[in-house]
Amino acid sequence: DLTDFTAGNKINHTSISSALRGANSNKLSLVDIGLDTLSTDIVKLDKLQFLDLEGNNLTALPSTINSLKLLKELYAPNNQISRIDVDFKELKSLKVLGLGDNKLTTIPESVFELPDLEALDLSNNQFTSIPAKISQLVNLKVLSFSGNNLTSLPPELFELKKIKELYLRDNKLTKEDLDKVKLVFKKAKVVIN
Repeated sequence: DLTDFTAGNKINHTSISSALRGANSNKLSLVDIGLDTLSTDIVKLDKLQFLDLEGNNLTALPSTINSLKLLKELYAPNNQISRIDVDFKELKSLKVLGLGDNKLTTIPESVFELPDLEALDLSNNQFTSIPAKISQLVNLKVLSFSGNNLTSLPPELFELKKIKELYLRDNKLTKEDLDKVKLVFKKAKVVIN
């Protein structure tokens, strides 16, 4: 029942729309197929729990994703995303959000309204800071901000008590911040170099 479009296939919007109409799965993978926009037909997949849009040419995450109320995992790494129109507070079930390797400079405020979020990958984007509201993600276990332009860490980051994995390598963080990370998250897997 997995609707899967894999690398190397040349698929146009008509064939994607056709496949979406026939999809009765809770998982959809549209990986490496050259998408530059997401079909509005995605709204018809109201049972979708897993959506992978990796390796396309998307420049934005459209608000049509808001209709996927049961979505638990959303992956859109390796795109050109610089704008997010998704209102994440509509996605109450979301546990994993992967937006690494894009062109993001800010995190939508609505991301911080996801108390059940367990994994957040924002690596290899263009962030210069981590918002203080990160502390609202109380169930976060995995966080990656590697490969950005961070120069400091907010004190609120250290309030995340459930962190099991923290990735901060390839930033411009001070020795003081790195030492504090090692101390506060000593039981977690921490990658800083």
